[in-house]
Amino acid sequence: MVGRLEIAAWNTDPKPYVWTKTADEILERLASYLNLTQELTAGQRGDSPQLEPRPTTVSAMPWTAGSTVSSRV
Repeated sequence: MVGRLEIAAWNTDPKPYVWTKTADEILERLASYLNLTQELTAGQRGDSPQLEPRPTTVSAMPWTAGSTVSSRV
C-alpha cells in the first residue's frame, strides 16, 4: 500500500502516465481474456468449450458499443 510519504514525494515531481498500447489493443486483449474465461467456465459446467477464436462484441463500454474486436491476441 502506498503511504503518505510516497504520495508526498510523487506530488513534488509528478510524471504523466504513458500508455504503451492503443485502446484497440487493450480491448482486443480484454476480449480474448473474457472469451477464455467464458470457455473455461463453460467446461466446468459440463458444456464443451469452444477454443477457436471468434469475434466478440464489446458492448459494456459505451465508446465501443456495436464495434467488433478480434479475440486473437
